[in-house]
Amino acid sequence: SIFRRSQKKVQPAGINTAWKDMLAIQRGKFRSGTLFADSLLKTGDTFLLYHSLVVGVDKVWSDNGDGEGANWLGIQLMLLRDELSAQSRWTKYFRGLLDIKTGKPWSAFQASSWARTVQQATAEVDEALRDHGQYTTV
Repeated sequence: SIFRRSQKKVQPAGINTAWKDMLAIQRGKFRSGTLFADSLLKTGDTFLLYHSLVVGVDKVWSDNGDGEGANWLGIQLMLLRDELSAQSRWTKYFRGLLDIKTGKPWSAFQASSWARTVQQATAEVDEALRDHGQYTTV
């Protein structure tokens, strides 16, 4: 396994960090010419959000279900899509917010800006799910 458990916390065990490990995994999964890559490219230049239906499960890779997560998976998929399509729209945007090699925001201001973006996207997804009867509160 790429991750090993240590004291209830998932630790990266490989390339360096969880960000770099996951990016390497995603690059393998979304290799050019694969069904996964073709599907990712079909999303165009759409903003990608890993929306959790359960609040509090994941504040790093998803939106945490409440917009309080970092949506790292969404970021990585948008970066990979740019690589696959030879475009740079999202890559340019993210370079202004964070170090795309580590996922770390350049400053508290950039972190706050990204957090507002994730919160807005989460609110829009929640509204769309409610409007289409696909969302229930437990």
